[in-house]
Amino acid sequence: MEIFIWKICRCCRTLKDAARALTSLLITPPHTKQIQHRQRRSPVPQTPIGFVACKPTYLAKFSQLTILILSRNWYRVLASKGDFRLLKVEHKSEFDMEKSPRNIDSTSRLFLALWPETTIQNKLKCWSDDCSWPSSASLMRPESLHLTLHFIGNVPNSRLPELVQGLKVSFHPFDLSFGRPEMWAHGVAVLKPDSVPDNLLELHASLEPVLRRLTLPIETRPFLPHITFARHAADALLPALEQEQRIHWHVDGYALIKSQQIPEGRYTLVQRYAHKM
Repeated sequence: MEIFIWKICRCCRTLKDAARALTSLLITPPHTKQIQHRQRRSPVPQTPIGFVACKPTYLAKFSQLTILILSRNWYRVLASKGDFRLLKVEHKSEFDMEKSPRNIDSTSRLFLALWPETTIQNKLKCWSDDCSWPSSASLMRPESLHLTLHFIGNVPNSRLPELVQGLKVSFHPFDLSFGRPEMWAHGVAVLKPDSVPDNLLELHASLEPVLRRLTLPIETRPFLPHITFARHAADALLPALEQEQRIHWHVDGYALIKSQQIPEGRYTLVQRYAHKM
């Protein structure tokens, strides 16, 4: 079966140049060892048997030549030149299938975190409102503020029921008091607890063997409890919290969260886990 790869080069200024570029990209099967390349009079196929596309936007037909157009602008240019009509894209290459929305949606980016209730979120938002943020800062949404326990990464959605059940651990509740703002590398603005309770460290440690049992990755970086408020905020002014302004958080559960990779953060609560001691 012949496989054709066509691509319209942006350097082409005329329709004639575009046609020459298209025909120069005609490729025959590898077993024939024939590559019709750089030929001024390459034969134009009447009906392609199949094709491999590199991110095709349109499949179109111009006269007797079926072509793939990778740009909306090129489609508009060629459509104004005469016998040109749009055809349906019936196939995609393996590369495009890997990048298709269907396959992107087949995985979830997960992590385990301490997820505050609304009252704590409001207190954290009040402190954030008191900060002076530069225009370059990407602020976290108040409802997205959290303290990460373990980052898991992308996992198939088919494993979600297994993970929801398998990530349960028992732990003792504990209290956190936040009053230490810091600016980390790359302009990451965080708020840290005054001290790290042993029960928090035990919860973090007890989740590691569970992650291993589920063949999930474990971060090798030291565990530094914090709440991220903004990124790209190197010039921000972060006010200190006096003793009476400390944000106190009683922790009696943790959560499995699904995230989207956008600067301000967008998260979906997958499962809450309550302490059972």
